[in-house]
Amino acid sequence: ALAKDFLTNFAGPHGEPKYQNILQDIANRKIRAAQIELDDLFHYKDVDEEFLQRVTENTKRYIGIFAEAVDELMPEPTEAFAVDEDRDILMTQRVDEGADGGADGTDPLQRMPPEIKRFFEVYIKAFSKVTPLTLRQVKASHIGQLVKISGIVTRCSDVKPLMQVAVYTCEECGFEIYQ
Repeated sequence: ALAKDFLTNFAGPHGEPKYQNILQDIANRKIRAAQIELDDLFHYKDVDEEFLQRVTENTKRYIGIFAEAVDELMPEPTEAFAVDEDRDILMTQRVDEGADGGADGTDPLQRMPPEIKRFFEVYIKAFSKVTPLTLRQVKASHIGQLVKISGIVTRCSDVKPLMQVAVYTCEECGFEIYQ
């Protein structure tokens, strides 16, 4: 409830609804990420220090909470955008098949997870005044927490993919199960 209230009511420095504008840009497919700034959370009137501490100490969980809040508050697109991405075509087919009575919604493996429906990502940006850590200072106790690291990137390699949702599709009938 706090996340939804913050995204709905936070006003930027000039009085404009900062996160409502970001949500509209996401709905219009102008941007693909919603970046929640902890500095904004700190200055928001209804957020206490305990909530801020929970966000910084369990950031992965709160990214999911903010993503659910964005899902609920997402406005309708105000501008037309091209529906040529493969992802959009697959989502249209899945929604059409679901409307035809494919999944009744009682089995959680048949219900489409919200991670598949999302076409955006949520990031939480650390406080601007927090002292960054060096890579050697990051310890096991920082797992799951929000850390700010200073360093220089000297080499990049391919990113190993991380599966969040597995979709099993029947080759004969096209039935899908989500895990």
